[in-house]
Amino acid sequence: GLVKYTNGKYTIFSTDQGISSNLVNCPKQDYEGNLWVGTAAGVSIFKNEAFVTFTDLDGLSSIDITSVLKTADGEILAGTSQGGLNVIHGNKVRVIDNIPELLYVPVSFLLQEKSGKIWIGTHAEKNSLFIIEKINGVYKLIKKINTELKNISSIILDSKGNVWAAGYGQGIAVFSGNAVKYYNEANGLTTNNILSLYEDKKGNVWIGTLLGGVIRFDGKEFKTFGKEHGMADNSAWSIAEDANGNIFFGTNEKGVCVFTDEKFYTISTKEGLSSKLVYSLAFDNANSLWA
Repeated sequence: GLVKYTNGKYTIFSTDQGISSNLVNCPKQDYEGNLWVGTAAGVSIFKNEAFVTFTDLDGLSSIDITSVLKTADGEILAGTSQGGLNVIHGNKVRVIDNIPELLYVPVSFLLQEKSGKIWIGTHAEKNSLFIIEKINGVYKLIKKINTELKNISSIILDSKGNVWAAGYGQGIAVFSGNAVKYYNEANGLTTNNILSLYEDKKGNVWIGTLLGGVIRFDGKEFKTFGKEHGMADNSAWSIAEDANGNIFFGTNEKGVCVFTDEKFYTISTKEGLSSKLVYSLAFDNANSLWA
């Protein structure tokens, strides 16, 4: 299920409370403070303390939602594991069917630049990154990114305007204008199996891996943290930061690891989590943690 943590109090939301599935993939808050949640059974919006859900019966191309984005003009984009990119506008759902490249490939990650352009990461073996843009009310394919990456697991926009993309098994590509730089096991990473990316308020980029710990990049060098540094799990599916600058990691089998003052502590099921496997994390405007 979905857990909300506020001031030491945990509230669990499951299908009994109206969420579409207990398997939560991607919670995202919109500008009005509503929480949009991609699950294994559709998209649920938590608004006014209640859930409203969209499924394939409403027009989604698939119910297994792997990525959610609230666009600058207020629409919700939802990518699925079975292929297809969906648009939710108000109570209406439609599939973007004029971009054939996206109809049958799993859409794993969505990111919008300030310019309005939207980066789309997919689990394709080749041509895994695309850029689309809404032009005269229609989403159009602007560019196929030529990259070594495949199976995109995360995309972020850093404070300098660079786009970071992680490909599971290949490492990371950083796009800066027309230039691209790759980071992998050959030049600083402990593993190429990247699960998550996040830039903190200080400008550090955090890299979550499978079994390789978490890596902090300060722009000059990589520093790896793992079990030997007090982290309970060497895998991090998701990363988030609270208003006080503490970094939270959703792990594979130990719940949530929190990094504060260069030390780790753990939040797990005995503290109130519904599961020790935490795929996704998000903080809302009230500094409540959703996991």
